[in-house]
Amino acid sequence: MSYVNFLAVLISYGDKIRQHWPLILAAYQALVALYQALGKEIPGEGTLQLVSPSEDEMNAEERLAFLIDGDVQAVSAPGRFRKVFDFLKASGLLDVLLGKVLGS
Repeated sequence: MSYVNFLAVLISYGDKIRQHWPLILAAYQALVALYQALGKEIPGEGTLQLVSPSEDEMNAEERLAFLIDGDVQAVSAPGRFRKVFDFLKASGLLDVLLGKVLGS
């Protein structure tokens, strides 16, 4: 799954993403903490990647940020969606999670 497809899946939840994004972030942070506690390399981190987002990715990020943050002009942390995507993809969890979500 590509990054823009990942964003599209999140956007497809509409207003529900506002409610569930904090849970997604909490799960991501808990997994990163678990990897660190076990002394494991955190998937997707430690590699230098110069990523220049495409126009489609930037538009999708803006739409997702609007769904999550509403009308508030929030300063989104750079890469806040990509870091979750990169971790899930590198750890193999992306296919598992989305397979369960999209398969049901």
